[in-house]
Amino acid sequence: MVILDYNMPKLNGAEVLTRLRQDERLSELKVVMLTTSRSHEAQIRALRADDYLIKPEGVDAAQAVALKLAAHWQ
Repeated sequence: MVILDYNMPKLNGAEVLTRLRQDERLSELKVVMLTTSRSHEAQIRALRADDYLIKPEGVDAAQAVALKLAAHWQ
């Protein structure tokens, strides 16, 4: 599984995800994208991310994100 931040320097998450999906060896990797905004949802889905999560604010929210990520491993 790859946990990919949407907002990164040089290549953003959308560009990295596009490259992963184009590479035969990496195209089937599970990719969960982290974003600060729900406005990215449509683009993330169009790029074939397996899931996306809104970046957490606070301990309780971070724990919820960790549990959701753990569910992907099962």
